Amino acid sequence: MINIKYNQLEKRCDEMHYSNDSIFIHDLDGNILDVNPRVVDLFGYSRSAILSMNISSLHPSWALNRSKRAFASIQQDGYVNIDVDFQKKNGDVFIGDVFSSLIQINQMQVVLGIVRDITDRKQAENAVRDSEKNGLEKQEDKPQISPVNLSIEATIYISCCWPYLIHLGLFLFPQVEQMFQIAVRALDQRQLRKTS
Repeated sequence: MINIKYNQLEKRCDEMHYSNDSIFIHDLDGNILDVNPRVVDLFGYSRSAILSMNISSLHPSWALNRSKRAFASIQQDGYVNIDVDFQKKNGDVFIGDVFSSLIQINQMQVVLGIVRDITDRKQAENAVRDSEKNGLEKQEDKPQISPVNLSIEATIYISCCWPYLIHLGLFLFPQVEQMFQIAVRALDQRQLRKTS
């Protein structure tokens, strides 16, 4: 457990206020004591409304058991890191990556929780998993890309831009990866011809 003295608390509150993560402080019963502005933005409630709520009221009904198990882990181990569903004021549900730890502020034990919306990341992971699963099942149905299908302009474009496209995550799709591999091989063959 982390013990924070009052003068350290003021500094931590400033850091919490400007954080890009959604940060909660709540008691061991889940009553929310403090939040940073990112929580207000993420959940859509006013600050005063959130401060009158219990952390369990931010979960859809199907996620309450997971939330209770997380509370038990915090009290037993002093911290927990889980993915759990949250529900915004407008009813939208998102997957939150939660890291919570037990801390002590002026002799009071509280939970400091950091929540990140990872819905997009989880959806991308599921899409990749589904794509890989479907790819294994339908390997013969995949269209094959050959160097003949690539124009010189497309090959040059791919060779110049592929680092940026990789960064954007286009390798999530096997056909794009295959096209890049063919383009790179074609460029390597051209280089070999020029040097011979």
